[in-house]
Amino acid sequence: MALLPRVLLAALRRAQPPRPHAAAAAAAAALSAPPPPPLARAFASVPDGVKAVFEGAPFAAALVPGAGRGLVASEPIGAGSRILREAPLVAVPSIQARSKVCYECLSPFRHPASEGAAAAGSSAESGGGGGGPIAVPLPGGRGDALFCGPACLSRARASFFEAECAPGASAGLAALDALCSERGERFPLMAARLALAALQRAASSAGDGGGSGSGGSGGSGSSSSGGGSGGGQGCGEELQREQSAPGAPGPALGDLSFLCFANVGPHPPEAWREAFEPLSAALAGAAAAYGGGSGSSSSSTGSSGGSGQGSAAAEALARLDLAWFCAAMARLHLNTFRVDCVLPLSFNPDANFADLAALAVASLGAESSSGSAAYLVASLLNHSCEPNVDAVFTAARDISPGEELSITYTDWSQGVQERRAHLRASYGFECGCPLCLEQLEAAGARGQSGGGAGAGGGAEAKPLPTGE
Repeated sequence: MALLPRVLLAALRRAQPPRPHAAAAAAAAALSAPPPPPLARAFASVPDGVKAVFEGAPFAAALVPGAGRGLVASEPIGAGSRILREAPLVAVPSIQARSKVCYECLSPFRHPASEGAAAAGSSAESGGGGGGPIAVPLPGGRGDALFCGPACLSRARASFFEAECAPGASAGLAALDALCSERGERFPLMAARLALAALQRAASSAGDGGGSGSGGSGGSGSSSSGGGSGGGQGCGEELQREQSAPGAPGPALGDLSFLCFANVGPHPPEAWREAFEPLSAALAGAAAAYGGGSGSSSSSTGSSGGSGQGSAAAEALARLDLAWFCAAMARLHLNTFRVDCVLPLSFNPDANFADLAALAVASLGAESSSGSAAYLVASLLNHSCEPNVDAVFTAARDISPGEELSITYTDWSQGVQERRAHLRASYGFECGCPLCLEQLEAAGARGQSGGGAGAGGGAEAKPLPTGE
């Protein structure tokens, strides 16, 4: 299922007068300057899914001066052309949007789900008929998980949902929900889904029923878009250096280790420690359901159990410690896209364009975010205040071979100082894109610029901004 980004809001922003001279200047500069060198090292350490995306793609990975790794057009790309279609490593709905979007793929429901659709009965599933969502109650009074169809429900069960529905996990997950809701945090929820998937995958691989259906990432669903911030990633030799950094959890991180990470220093933030406490309790309860840990040896998840599953779950639980959590959070912090869905008109039959515009603007608030997703290849897209790639990963204008592909990590309609302050505080770099330089020069403030134009392309650790 394709995620639906903030299409209307993007259209409204693009309604501003275009700046063809700046676009032409960027294209001309790309043609006159030698293109950034393609990455010479083989993709031996890169996940298979990333290799598949690069096959036949109109771009290549390159070392971009001042920005580290990035994506550069390898052939002419016409405006409106789809550049990238990629399944997310992990996609998680926001707590506030759980009744409006699919728990697996984040697609919005055509008709809003009724409150407690499955709570009126027992643990039996409800819905799914007549176009309505399938509602599955989450243990411990956490409400319902709603799925847009049997396919998404099946993928969730094969990836993380079996472990999440273990009764022993419910108290910890409910506490994590409450903490994230109170603080407006999203990354711990994403880390929780990755951890549950890793635990379920380990137990399932040791059982008779085979694997979890997901790769080394524990990712969920499939999608082609996201909307928000991105980062870069390390690969090959530099990936090995990342993995040897203090506190790096080695192979337990899976595909997530492909992404660049925030430098949190020797001591993790206290907020991360506090978020890990309920997650740790939830993981211990889920492991106990497989016969691992200190809990009951009976399998409450419906798996075929056994000492093999119990041992595998216990080993996975030992790897999913605070070091793993901090390593995952450090990567999610720099590589997560916020997903905002403009709900279909059927939510309000009388809605007009003004209503949709108001809804799109309201989606800027954290409370109305549909969810969050992390991608591997898309996180290679560096920032520009005048991006040439839209949030749906289509070309915003014609792109010449050798020109770097970019998205924006901020609201480019803001003033240059506002944009640069936000990027400095959130991503730790000074933007030097053509638009910023042009506006700084016009304001007589060009001497204030410094640093590169990209935030996430480098493989080195990034300074962690304050807060999430």
